[in-house]
Amino acid sequence: MLDPQLIYHGTTTQCHPDVSFPDGYVISHSKNHWSTELTCMEVIDKSFHPYCVQTRQREGLSPEQWALLLWDAFRSHLTKAVRDLLKARRIQPAYVPPNYTHSLSPPDQFVQKELKEGNAHQFQVWYGEEINRQCENGTPEDEVWVDFSLSNMKGLHAMWTINSYEAMRSRPELLQRVWEHPGLWSILQGTFQPTMNVPRAYEEPASDNDEELYPSESEYTTDDSEANMEGGYSEESEEENTPDVCCS
Repeated sequence: MLDPQLIYHGTTTQCHPDVSFPDGYVISHSKNHWSTELTCMEVIDKSFHPYCVQTRQREGLSPEQWALLLWDAFRSHLTKAVRDLLKARRIQPAYVPPNYTHSLSPPDQFVQKELKEGNAHQFQVWYGEEINRQCENGTPEDEVWVDFSLSNMKGLHAMWTINSYEAMRSRPELLQRVWEHPGLWSILQGTFQPTMNVPRAYEEPASDNDEELYPSESEYTTDDSEANMEGGYSEESEEENTPDVCCS
């Protein structure tokens, strides 16, 4: 599994939780905790590209060998800067058609469900333990108070996400099902037999893309963004706003 990216709500690293993430995790932020052009370029250079380089070396392939990236047609995936960076890194994007991510996007097959269920289970355990601890210490039931503040929950959520994600890494049968369900496992194994009238991932976004296109996020990138392409993204310099958290 690729190293994941977590996107937090804020404009500086001050919105990141005070947690020691495993090496390789990409910890990002954006104004609304959604994926942006900047966060896309960050995950390309910190996760996708290193993985491709390591895989080419491991398999004895040329450094110029193209890699295939299958992801959805969300608007931040389609900007010129993101597509140019992918091309520079020898990564060819293929876009899942709108309204088909639930059936053709591998992460939507079990992975997100397992991640959410893992986090929900850890929350339930933590919540029960908090209540039991206070009751055992003599707190009346009607006075039990559990701290759900953002400052407390953000770090807990980060740890639960790490635990859930790392647990999936050790389940090869789950990862195989992820590719089997959308019909991609046979392609990886070289046994694929074409079937008629099956929606296909396309290389170029179609006109019926359900996300509005936009050229670039001028609020994040600068006029010399091409000069910064080697680094993959430009630094933000805005002041911190009220933080929130979301995992992507």
